[in-house]
Amino acid sequence: MIFKDINKPIDKRLEPVKDLEFVITDDMKETLFQMLTLQQLLNSESLSKRERKMIEKQKQELLDKFRTKLQQLNPTQTMIVRTFLSGKKN
Repeated sequence: MIFKDINKPIDKRLEPVKDLEFVITDDMKETLFQMLTLQQLLNSESLSKRERKMIEKQKQELLDKFRTKLQQLNPTQTMIVRTFLSGKKN
């Protein structure tokens, strides 16, 4: 994405990839909810340094799990999006 495009509505910037359909399983949805819950915990200021580090690690593990499953179930779509995003940086 080019920086000058940042003020365009999101639908205009993503026009080339807006019709892609992704397979998202119930397990993947659950993983997303878990990541959101962990992020809310991280936003809390009452965590110790140790707790924060542990939660960040859990969140990263969930993110890795989600990415892996997304790529496994949607290899063509992820390749198209990666190509689109890498071309927009130039």
